[in-house]
This record gives sequence, structure tokens and C-alpha cells, in this order.
Amino acid sequence: MNKAQLKRRLVGAVVLVSLAVIFIPMMLDQRPDVNIGVVIPDRDAGPFDMRLAAERPEPIKRLEPAAQSAQGAAPSASPQRFDPNQQAAPAAGSTEPTPETASPQAWVVQVGSFGQSDNAEGLAGRLRAAGFDTVVEQADVGGSPVYRVQVGPTSSEARAEQLRVRISDKLKLDGAVLRHPAG
Repeated sequence: MNKAQLKRRLVGAVVLVSLAVIFIPMMLDQRPDVNIGVVIPDRDAGPFDMRLAAERPEPIKRLEPAAQSAQGAAPSASPQRFDPNQQAAPAAGSTEPTPETASPQAWVVQVGSFGQSDNAEGLAGRLRAAGFDTVVEQADVGGSPVYRVQVGPTSSEARAEQLRVRISDKLKLDGAVLRHPAG
């Protein structure tokens, strides 16, 4: 046998062994498929409802990652519903702010809302690793803590919308652009 034939046989053997290493374990795998129970509605099911909380949330307090990991949160019994178009109720005894007295506003992209802080921190870590400025905020909804994962804030709604599109393109995550009090 000459060197060219030997080389071809050796390359052929390497290809066959590589294919066997890849496909034989796949064919012999006895593990069942994992079904995580995600239900995707049909497109014709009607308009998408983005509400996550039926009640108006309590004022939001910002959590630092170290303080948040020390807190334990009870698992959420059912998904929370939130209406991003719903404005927070004014505090008791306060008057509606006028444009002169209104606090500055900022815009955020809310990517998720969780009943457990660990889940919120996991998503926030994923967003931070992708280069997004991410905050986890805690709010009380119906007496239960809710941890909101938000990216931003930005100074304009248009910038927040651009940020939402970048998050969707880069991480395949849907978000909602929301007005957020600055400060």
C-alpha cells in the first residue's frame, strides 16, 4: 500500500469512529424527554394580556444583590398578574402632582417578575453577563413579595424601546417598557 491509500483509509477510519462516538450514545439514551409544562397559546387566541398582578403594587424598594440573597422568599402559589399600563395609586393624603411638582421620570424594561428572589437573581445574572445594566426590585403584591427584574433606567421611552429590542434579539427574552420613578 502506498502512502496516499493509507492516508485515505486512516481518514475514513477517523470519520467512522467520530460518527459512532456521536450517534451511538444518542441512539442508546434511555432518558425520557423532559417536559417543563410550558403552554404556548395559539396566535388566534386573542390579544396578548401582559398583566402580571391584579392588585396595585406597593411602592417598590430597591434591593442590593447581597441583601437579597440573604432573604428567603416563600414560593409563589400562582402566577402574579401585572398591568404595565396601570399607574400606581397615589399615597393617602397626597394630591395629584402637577407638571411643576412632578418627580422626574425614567423608563425601564421589565423582563420578569418572580415570587422567589433566587429566580429573579438568576435572570438578572444572565442579563448582566450579556452586558445589560440590571436591577432586581422587590414589591409587595397582595401581601406577597414579588421580585421584578428590570433593565435600565433610561431617560426616554424611545431608548427603553431600543433596549427592549436589543434584549429580545440577544437573549430571546420579551420585556415590557414601563415608566419608572427616577431617584
